[in-house]
Amino acid sequence: MVLGLVAAACHSDEKTKPEQTEHRDAPHVLRLSPQAIEAAGIELVAASRASFRPSVAAGGFVRPDARRSVTVRAPGEGRVVRVAVDVGSRVKAGETLVVVESPDANAALSRHRTAAARESASRRALERAERLLGLEGISRAERDSRQADAEAAAAEAEGARRDLARLGLDPARDEARLTMKAPLAGTVLEISAVEGGLVEKDAALAVVADLAQVWALLEVVEGAARIKTGGAVEVRSDAFPDQVFPARVALVEPSLGESAGRARVRVVLDNASRTLKPGQFVTAQLPLAGSGAEGTAVPTEAVQRLFGITSVFVETAPGTFELRSVETGRESAGKFEVLHGLRDGERVVVRGAFALKTELLKSSLAAEQEK
Repeated sequence: MVLGLVAAACHSDEKTKPEQTEHRDAPHVLRLSPQAIEAAGIELVAASRASFRPSVAAGGFVRPDARRSVTVRAPGEGRVVRVAVDVGSRVKAGETLVVVESPDANAALSRHRTAAARESASRRALERAERLLGLEGISRAERDSRQADAEAAAAEAEGARRDLARLGLDPARDEARLTMKAPLAGTVLEISAVEGGLVEKDAALAVVADLAQVWALLEVVEGAARIKTGGAVEVRSDAFPDQVFPARVALVEPSLGESAGRARVRVVLDNASRTLKPGQFVTAQLPLAGSGAEGTAVPTEAVQRLFGITSVFVETAPGTFELRSVETGRESAGKFEVLHGLRDGERVVVRGAFALKTELLKSSLAAEQEK
């Protein structure tokens, strides 16, 4: 049973007892004084005509931008001795993620020491051969042999240095530990490493992504062939009902299943505030090719969900506000099309609706308790 409610705003503690009605569709009404309207910051806008381009509704999930997401892998096998971050941690580029004690690191350091010593010895031998050749103490063939040895040793040492670089090891530090660092600044989305656990070469240890820009992968049931790539999109999330996230259509993937109208659409969203998180469900109205049509429109901020219905607060007289059920259609440029329940020119609340919702809910609860 939905209650018809009248709440009088004043400076005393006296409250007006709400009236009850058995009619389920009876209007919800609030009457507020000018002082209460000013205190609530209520602003009104008249419903007006607006052009709405054809669009199709779609839902899906937020995903990291694949171009800004990196899986960090172990360059060698070993035992995890330290996990420096947790899922959700914000990291800078080059920040330590995981440390692994590795026999591969020990072997690489040993090869480098051997190769560096051989390179140094062969270089000194070549220098002596050059002096002796000048004194005619050795033959040119012997000097050439020493040069070949020096070049081979230098190539071996360079290969050993590259192996150390691949493992992220510092030749100046004789420490057989592999340190995996963040390849970019971002957020740690996954951690697979466990301290004390063994890892194999190329095992995935962590995933780091820059969430300043994310994707939403949306499933479209019909009309995929008419979706405009590059078109502007307004994305919404139930987690943030009062926010609209601007996006653009980046890709319409091949059709899904047997229906040619079904497809997955990728939209790109700016997420500098990091409000949207991977895995969140979002909805959007995707633009379709074709000419638009006019309809009655109100700002998106005017549309509320209360008592399980989509509604707006309509000013029926100065200081009197009616919660009215409406049916919405398309959404574009910050406006909802209203298909039923509202006429052009009627004034709706676009700011301060939260105060009205709160008052209605309080009055409804009080009425239920008095029954």
